[in-house]
Amino acid sequence: MVRKTGGHMMTLGNRLAHLREKTGISQERLGELLGVTRQTVSSWETDKLLPKPENMRALCRYFGVEYEYFFPKGEETQSKQVQELAAAVMALQGQVSALQEAQGEQQKAEAADQDPGKSAEKGRFRKVYIVLRSVALTVCAVLVVLIAVALIGMLYQSGEGDGGANVIAWNMPPWLIAVIVGVLVAAVAACAVSVVHLVRVSKAKGRKKEQTDKNK
Repeated sequence: MVRKTGGHMMTLGNRLAHLREKTGISQERLGELLGVTRQTVSSWETDKLLPKPENMRALCRYFGVEYEYFFPKGEETQSKQVQELAAAVMALQGQVSALQEAQGEQQKAEAADQDPGKSAEKGRFRKVYIVLRSVALTVCAVLVVLIAVALIGMLYQSGEGDGGANVIAWNMPPWLIAVIVGVLVAAVAACAVSVVHLVRVSKAKGRKKEQTDKNK
């Protein structure tokens, strides 16, 4: 892909001018597409100014050529600046390829998450969680009411004023102790289920946010 004009090696600017003239696009229009001025494009073609790596990538994409077209292998570059530009373009190309690969993996993961089987499994987990939480909260509410009724009944029967509290504490029937323990166990179970669910939701949101930040 090495071209010569008048026995001399073509420069980067010569190659750019050749592509532009071949496609019939003006310097002004090319500048508009790349977000630069016509004078900048002219400076590129006359080798007075080197394009930035992102400009080179845009040029390759627009003209449908590989970056090797502007930096042919086996050809001695004309300056250190051109060598540095070639290295920067290759590095940028590698970053873009890595990003595209990461995006492809993300799309595969999202497609897997949208799998009907996994969606059904998640739906079943949510239903089980809702049922367990509802049962636990209902049991807690019922037991709290029973305890309140029992305590009110004992206070009404004792009638010992401030000393009655000591009588209730030390003479509490076994069934009431069992009820209180049951309430505590049910409350702990409900809290544990809720915490597990919140942790799963928080981790899922964190992964989505991390993936979104990487794609920016």
